[in-house]
Amino acid sequence: MTDEEDDDRTTMLALVHDPDTHSLTLSEVPIPVPTGPDEHLIQVHAVALTNGELKWPEPATQTPAIPGYEVSGTVVEAPNKSSPFQPGTEVYALTDFNRRGNACEFAIVLTSELRQKPEALSWEEAATVPLSALTAWQVLFVHGGLTLPNEPVTRPPTPPQIYSIVVGDDVNANKRVLITAAAGGVGLWAVQLARLAGVGHITATCGPANVDFVRSLGAHRVIDYTTLRNTGDAGSSSVNPREGGGSGRNSPSTTHGRTRSSSQSRYGSYYSSDKYDLVLDCVGGDTLKRAWTSARHGGTVISIVMPPDKLRPETGVGMDVRGVFFIVHADSEQLQAITDLIEARAVKAVFDSAFQLEQYEAAFAKVQSSHVRGKVVLRLA
Repeated sequence: MTDEEDDDRTTMLALVHDPDTHSLTLSEVPIPVPTGPDEHLIQVHAVALTNGELKWPEPATQTPAIPGYEVSGTVVEAPNKSSPFQPGTEVYALTDFNRRGNACEFAIVLTSELRQKPEALSWEEAATVPLSALTAWQVLFVHGGLTLPNEPVTRPPTPPQIYSIVVGDDVNANKRVLITAAAGGVGLWAVQLARLAGVGHITATCGPANVDFVRSLGAHRVIDYTTLRNTGDAGSSSVNPREGGGSGRNSPSTTHGRTRSSSQSRYGSYYSSDKYDLVLDCVGGDTLKRAWTSARHGGTVISIVMPPDKLRPETGVGMDVRGVFFIVHADSEQLQAITDLIEARAVKAVFDSAFQLEQYEAAFAKVQSSHVRGKVVLRLA
């Protein structure tokens, strides 16, 4: 829509999902027309995919249903001249799950969802940030009990204050945090943000190929889950804690896996000996059950896979341990704080691989394999 040929277009290429069969097809659909006072039309450059998103209930109500809820692109039309995102602005966003996704050439994004894309990031890198980073932010600072000194978490301080003041925060310095699937989309952000928040101890789990990577993000202790799973303390399970776990959107799992006694876990005995103020479960199944017994008295278990109370063990749980499940939401102020951290090079975005839109089958196969570091991306322009 930046030249005469684009001005004449009325349709666009989109990846359409059939919620009944979960099949995907490339189709020509009408280009959306912004009508609301906060609606921007953007040309989509990249969309990050999330494991399990084809089973989310909200997008299935849309016609057509289009996947992909974290996006980077260029503004084509703004609702008015007072919008901070005028045509030509490079932006990124997490969009609402009750609207169409963004795996299409053009999409509608609201002012409250948008932020300017960090200049240092490619389109692919930028697309992986909003959903995953906002989930990690809300896990730690909204629901997980960690604090950002001197400012409420919805209006965080600037990056220099975060780096120099938050690291010295006595509240966070006395906290112990466990993050599973720490090389996944949410996990890698949770490790980085917890480090910047001055958490006293961060234990992170991942596969053998990602131990050095997760350590570089700031974890104090990194555990290769395969070495523990192969010990006598662990057993096989129908849920695999690969790096792809923790993709970013909180959604109940349709398969909970086989149940076990609370004394068994693929991660072995370290769960029973170490106790944490906050446990972030990005895997579900037996790992979520063990998360409950890893929390200190008064601690918090947050799962981004399913409501944690569904797998709370009958024994072995500390007093007053609470379980939390929530749906991540767009928050432009939180996303701006994350943007500032990226611009200050205090955190980094990571994507596993990128595919052209026409290669959507290979892209979703990669996502569903769970053998990923970060997120898988579709390129559109």
